[in-house]
Amino acid sequence: MSEKPILFTVEMVKAILEGRKTVTRRVIDLPDDVLWDFTGVMKDGSYRFSHQGDKDLIDGLCFRKSRYQVGDLPWVKETFLIMDWANRDRVESDHSDIHIQYKASDSNYRPDSPRYIGHSVKKRCPEFINDAVRIYLREVKKSKHAWRLPWISSRFMPKWAARTWLEVVSVMAERVQDITEADAIAEGLNYMFEQVRSYKSQFSLLWDSINDKRGYPWDSNPWVWRYEFKIINNK
Repeated sequence: MSEKPILFTVEMVKAILEGRKTVTRRVIDLPDDVLWDFTGVMKDGSYRFSHQGDKDLIDGLCFRKSRYQVGDLPWVKETFLIMDWANRDRVESDHSDIHIQYKASDSNYRPDSPRYIGHSVKKRCPEFINDAVRIYLREVKKSKHAWRLPWISSRFMPKWAARTWLEVVSVMAERVQDITEADAIAEGLNYMFEQVRSYKSQFSLLWDSINDKRGYPWDSNPWVWRYEFKIINNK
């Protein structure tokens, strides 16, 4: 069991918190100059892939192990910001609290508005207060006014700022186009694209919006890890 970060978009974090998303798919990094078949799971947990038509050739094999294993506890990286707090001038105080705002829960907040709308989560972790002050002051420096703090990308979220932990309950390898209608629903889709009528078609549009520019378009039908998970902690 290990705790590793896992990144989600704002919409997908909302879906997780609302209980609509229990599955995610992530690309398996395989050489793209040949076509691959999945041919089995090894004793060490790695997945074996072979060139199509060359299942018995040793030099045609490729082994990959999923980043997350069953029982792992990934923590969710999401868009956030550090709010002002009463004790920020006494950073050594054990009673200092860090107030964190999460975009997935504060859709009404606008960084360009002088009026605070939404809510923050108070976390008491004095061992990280200096890090919080550094992040807060860095963002204030970027802005002309403290009340115009911009959202911070989920890529830069530290572990102590996370509020949601997941538990991986199953892992499998499949082609992305093998997704079923039921699994597309479990991906947390909520008819974000009104011009399509099936959840699978909707998922293909969502997939391309994220992965096409990364070189893994829907039409290429890449191999993916299918992770099923459940929330075990949400602060």
